[in-house]
Amino acid sequence: LEASGTHAFHLFKIVESLIEAVDFPRDIVRHLRLCVDRVVDSLAWTAGSPLWKLVQQNRGRGYSAVECQRPLVASTATSPKMSKGLSALQAFYRHLHRLCDTRLAQLSSELHLLNPVSKQRAAVIINRVLRDNPGLLRNRHLDHVIACGLFAAARAAQPSPPCPIRFAHILAAHRRVANLTGSSSTVAAGGQATDTLFRTVPLDNRGNAGDIIQFYNAVFTTEEGDHIRQVLACRLLTDEEAEAHLIIRSGTSSTLLLTSGIPSSKRIGYNFLTSSDKDVQAINAAILQHATKLLGKRQATSHHIGMELSPNAAKKLNLLSTSTTAR
Repeated sequence: LEASGTHAFHLFKIVESLIEAVDFPRDIVRHLRLCVDRVVDSLAWTAGSPLWKLVQQNRGRGYSAVECQRPLVASTATSPKMSKGLSALQAFYRHLHRLCDTRLAQLSSELHLLNPVSKQRAAVIINRVLRDNPGLLRNRHLDHVIACGLFAAARAAQPSPPCPIRFAHILAAHRRVANLTGSSSTVAAGGQATDTLFRTVPLDNRGNAGDIIQFYNAVFTTEEGDHIRQVLACRLLTDEEAEAHLIIRSGTSSTLLLTSGIPSSKRIGYNFLTSSDKDVQAINAAILQHATKLLGKRQATSHHIGMELSPNAAKKLNLLSTSTTAR
């Protein structure tokens, strides 16, 4: 990057294209993907990055994991269905969500005191930041957000002292994963040592920095506190509970059928290519109706429905996400 004067975000686009277009040996592909990981976790988030212009053009937000899936275009008489390309920001976020999921899973497995519900809550908190508040990553590192999301979720499991997991536990887990996987492959922060990464976290745009605890107290909870409280107030359903009451079955690669134990004549179909906003509103109404039965009116109406579900079920519901209620 220094030799060519290329910004990290542009390198991401170049390397992704190369990997898809050229049949490199496996070791070279692995090396290139590690380079991409470092760009995605930190280098592309610097203040002068071209990434921020794309975020601004996208109304100051990023994308959910589902919004980064490749859409389809309708087939015609002369051509079959073809995969439609993602925007540069969607392609970046697609890799970001994959990387985040991997690192969150690795750290969670090392934090043996973290129960399944806490893991779900951490995922919801972190993914919300990536999608709706990407500015929190400016000049920072993806692992800062992951660590704060894990800590916030762990505190909810036991709000009164002593908290079952402290930042010291998270940092120790970070070191163990880095030692097991190699310094540049997963959570090792692109060559930065764990201690350095979490000891020097930007607190503002004026050059002030502190450790991860100061960042959590002064910045993370200030910007995300309301959302964290919403997530912690929700009862997360297991995948089995969600499937028992709200089933979204795939009809084709572009069509979903929503069923909720209601008569087949009232079941709602949704096609990504042809369905209108009214169809989405009808689906939102059905989701809200059955969420109300499960969770009570207060919880179902005061929070986004996606927060009530485990990550797998929530990802299904996010397929229906628009500017309306269900996200």
